[in-house]
Amino acid sequence: MIKRASILATYFFSPFILIAAIYSSNTERYGNFNIFVPMMLGSIAYTWLTWEFVIIARPKPIEKYFGMDRLYRFHGLMAVVSIVMVFAHKIMMTGLMGMFSTSRMGEIAFYVYLTLIVLALFFMTSIIAQKVKPLQKIRGILAKLKVSNYNFQVILHNISAVGLILMLLHVMMTYGSKSNFMVKGIYILYFALGMGFYIYHRFLRVFLLRRKKFIIGEIINEAENVYTLKMLPEKGSIFSYKPGQFGYMRILGNNIKPEEHPFSFSSQPGEKNYISVTVKTLGDYTASIRNVKLGYSVLLDGPYGVFSHLDYKGEEGIVLISGGVGITPALSILRHIYMNDRDRRVTLIWGINNRNEIICKNEIEKMEKDMENFVFVPVMFKDETWDGYRGIIDKEKIEEILKNNGVEMKRQGYYICGPGIMLDNVLEALKSMGIKRKFIHFERFSI
Repeated sequence: MIKRASILATYFFSPFILIAAIYSSNTERYGNFNIFVPMMLGSIAYTWLTWEFVIIARPKPIEKYFGMDRLYRFHGLMAVVSIVMVFAHKIMMTGLMGMFSTSRMGEIAFYVYLTLIVLALFFMTSIIAQKVKPLQKIRGILAKLKVSNYNFQVILHNISAVGLILMLLHVMMTYGSKSNFMVKGIYILYFALGMGFYIYHRFLRVFLLRRKKFIIGEIINEAENVYTLKMLPEKGSIFSYKPGQFGYMRILGNNIKPEEHPFSFSSQPGEKNYISVTVKTLGDYTASIRNVKLGYSVLLDGPYGVFSHLDYKGEEGIVLISGGVGITPALSILRHIYMNDRDRRVTLIWGINNRNEIICKNEIEKMEKDMENFVFVPVMFKDETWDGYRGIIDKEKIEEILKNNGVEMKRQGYYICGPGIMLDNVLEALKSMGIKRKFIHFERFSI
């Protein structure tokens, strides 16, 4: 908690170093409130926009305290906040000094970032795009041109790097930078921080991962359109990770795009010879998983995430609530508990369409047999012949399942992973059950 607070404090207070330097460079000028306020807004926006490049580089020393999904959502929110501040800065400066007061570089940088924010909101947020017909058509055209969300993200980040360079050129021409060497140095330092992380993320990281490649050693067809890929380290050993975490996987081979996508590990850390992911072919990229062959190389960047039960203490037992292929991190957690803590109370509630989608059935049945306090409850959404629970996972089902198995609801840790709608429904159910937020763990894997 202290380290998280320290990181947030560093982020939110870092602009004030720049503000203090600019103010001290000419206290008489910046003592004027009408000049100080736009200077402050511009300084905050500039600093936080450089931080955006730090966040998208996925720095593990920071990510491990927040989780990648929360970090990326914060990234998106603060990008919008920063652009609003840039707009306010621009309007105030124009009002003070005239229509042509801001530099050409500043103007271009502003419109570059504004365009990026609009594009990101409309094209990366499918809910908005689905409600606006013109956007649906544009998304359809992009799909025909085979411009995937991944490609679009790369384009956005590359253009934003151009925007950062334009911002630096703009601030180098401001009064504070021209009149004070320290101000200029801080501008350059913050730019170097952001651009350094961008270069590492886009280029150096891939180079380093190629030196520690994995090889596809086994492909298991778990069910229709569900595959487990076992990856062996080409050299040395696999990296350390916790059950429930995930990594970014890039497969190098024919008939599959060399794109980087996040997948949860389905193996558990006790497996020292391989690391595995279990994938369901839902979209364009995952559909190409069926084309993967033995021997293909894999660049695997990880671990990430704060979904592991090992990170949380004081929980009497564990309730795993999964939807569809969201079973993947739950399998990793289950396998780890089976190998290391078989007396632990564990309840697995798994929502799937029909019984044919149950993967690793024999393994789970063996866990039920060997673990006295483990209960597995499938909930079928479409299988009308199923004589167990059917429909969606809701408050009534969760309460009934836990009550019937003697589970004290308010002393469990709840680990939820699945489609967005299912996740939101379960979160609302747990809230209405009076479960404290500290006992509820989830990650949205649409990052």
